[in-house]
Amino acid sequence: MRVQRRHCLELSFPAASVDQLKDYLSLPRRPLKALLNRSKIKATEDGLFLYHSRPYGLLTFQLQPEVVFRARWNADHLSIIFERCKIHGLGNLESMVAFSCEARITPGPARLFAVADINIALPSRSSLLLPEPLILPLGERALDLVTERLERRCRNGLVRGVNRWLSARIPADHAESNKAFD
Repeated sequence: MRVQRRHCLELSFPAASVDQLKDYLSLPRRPLKALLNRSKIKATEDGLFLYHSRPYGLLTFQLQPEVVFRARWNADHLSIIFERCKIHGLGNLESMVAFSCEARITPGPARLFAVADINIALPSRSSLLLPEPLILPLGERALDLVTERLERRCRNGLVRGVNRWLSARIPADHAESNKAFD
C-alpha cells in the first residue's frame, strides 16, 4: 500500500536575478546548510549526504528518519534524491515501511520554485493486523508532517540562507561595478 503526494512551493526574492539564484543553488552544500540542521548532516566523499532528522511524533511513536541522499546541480535546477531512508522508532515495522522523496529547486526571475514528490510505502493490512481504513490515515498524517516540515524549512531556512548570501554579495557586486566607472 502506498501513499504519495506532490508538494509545490514558490519563494520570492524580489532583488535576485536568475543568475544569482543559479549561483546560490549551484553549490548544493549552500542550500542544504540552509534547509537542514548543520550539526545533523554529513557529506561523504562520493557526493552523498547523510542526515539524521529530529524526531516526529505520530500517535505513540517517536519516528526519527535517517536519510542518505544525493544533491546535484543540473545546469538549471538543484536535484535532491533520497537513496535510502530508514525510519527509526517503529520497532518491528521499521523494515516494512519505506519512505522516498525526490525534490527539485529551480530558479526563476526573482523566485525559487520547489517541488517535492514524496511517498511512503506501508505494510499490507495482513502484516499489520490493522484494517485498511486505519492504515491509510496514518500514512497520510505521516506525509502531512513531512510536507509541513519541508515547507517550514524552505520558507524559513532557505529564504534566510538565500537572503544572507545575496546581501553578502551585493557589496562585492557594487564594488566591481564602481571600479568599471573609475
